[in-house]
Amino acid sequence: MWGSFATATHWQQIWNIWDWSYLLIIPSIPLLTILIIGKFQRSKIKDRSIVHGLGFIVALTILTTLLYWCLSSLEIVPVWHRRYFIAVLPILACFGGGCLGYVQLRLADTRTSAVGCVVLAASIIIFLGVHQGTLEKLRHYPVALVKRGEDWRNAIEWLEQESSPESVILLDSGLIEGRSWITPKLFENGNDAKLGYLSFPVRGPYWLNRDVMPVGRMLQPAIPLPNAKNSIYILTRDAPARTKQRVANREIMGFGGVSVVIPEHQEPIYTSNFSK
Repeated sequence: MWGSFATATHWQQIWNIWDWSYLLIIPSIPLLTILIIGKFQRSKIKDRSIVHGLGFIVALTILTTLLYWCLSSLEIVPVWHRRYFIAVLPILACFGGGCLGYVQLRLADTRTSAVGCVVLAASIIIFLGVHQGTLEKLRHYPVALVKRGEDWRNAIEWLEQESSPESVILLDSGLIEGRSWITPKLFENGNDAKLGYLSFPVRGPYWLNRDVMPVGRMLQPAIPLPNAKNSIYILTRDAPARTKQRVANREIMGFGGVSVVIPEHQEPIYTSNFSK
């Protein structure tokens, strides 16, 4: 299940995994500027060991990221997720601090040394805050940084009690992968991992003992149901107010950010295999 999620599929993921611009490129600009000016002035590089150490940090972070991407892309092991190589992040932070320290050492004899380092450090922090949305969240404080409120447990308990064992559950788990995965090919043999992943809300900690078919945001099955006469419920990761905009004239039960669309005398829904 996790393998279908933590798999590298495109080389651009290497750039998107970290904020390389603010963690690596911007901190290195003053360092490279000092080295380039020194080269033109044909002066000897001072504190050469610091420069070599910073170069080693850059190589280590890039090679580590590339290693994890290759291991996942070549389907050796699905490890393309930050949690597996989060140790790279403090190393990148050390690089930024090292660059600031080197700049301060080289400009130690000038009045602008401390001011320049403070300005550079503050700029990096502000850029990161803006890019990651931290400053925007702080602007609206006090609010929860992540507001979910999805009561899957009670929604699944309700379905267990109110639906018959023959009922079919169309599950819209709201996962990004579902946008491209949910096609007729998904229900062919060999896609158990993807089906299991998309069905995780009812196949994980809270188990729903019903036939389940993942559906997309349109809430329509991708293949024909084998028995359209059975009651068909829709379980979606969406608040009741928004769910009402997606289904017309249907009764809805709300469980926080999760909704259950109750079947009525509905016409058969067409769209043959299930994820159990």
